[in-house]
Amino acid sequence: MKRFFIMLFVISLSRVYALDYDMFADNQTMQDALIANIKRVQAPVLVGDYILFTASGAARHTGIVFDFENYRHIHSFRRLIRQDSDEDEKAKDTGILFYIMKIPQDIRLIKYRLVIDGLWTADPANPESEFSEVLNLQVSKFFIDRPIEAHSAVTNGATVCFVYEGESGQKIRVGGTFTNWDSFIYELQEVRPGFYRLEIPLPKGEHYYSYYKGMSAFADDTNPERVYTSDGRMASVIRVR
Repeated sequence: MKRFFIMLFVISLSRVYALDYDMFADNQTMQDALIANIKRVQAPVLVGDYILFTASGAARHTGIVFDFENYRHIHSFRRLIRQDSDEDEKAKDTGILFYIMKIPQDIRLIKYRLVIDGLWTADPANPESEFSEVLNLQVSKFFIDRPIEAHSAVTNGATVCFVYEGESGQKIRVGGTFTNWDSFIYELQEVRPGFYRLEIPLPKGEHYYSYYKGMSAFADDTNPERVYTSDGRMASVIRVR
């Protein structure tokens, strides 16, 4: 396992210093406002469409890796340097590192690890974490508290939002006529404890679907419209117009 992470770090290192420094080229005002509010190292903070991560400046280099990128890209933190006033001759190192991330579309739960001087670790400033079976390690997590669909529905034209509520920590899949009933193509994301969601663009027409947990198929409880398929299974129905 250690050898795997060393190799992953070496592969990604060549990309580290080229990433993210121009991500706010179109929104300098937002960047300045976020940086101005950094007072100390703390758990991630949600500000509008951005998440602010902070870390101790004692390390030579700190990076961050995310689950939605399969932990493959190391994004570098930046050192927070401040001047108390325009008249100060010297800028002061605050001892704080920061990274500002624009939230990817449709993401409601961020899982991540820090890479501090080459050592992969959970975020010491964030008490929210869980054990990842994929990495066989503890990962930090951050829930994005935003209003989201409470039931499966057609949204944004031809995009269908599939919703499932149940116990936390499950692997819930969706399959239907749009996957030829293959249930291993799409897996819902747990966007908050026990609440799963996934958006899929679908063509116009009537679509049948079911949710899957393990090898068991069941209809969508948030959608009252159902039919029996040709093989006698009950499936849910959604229409894209």
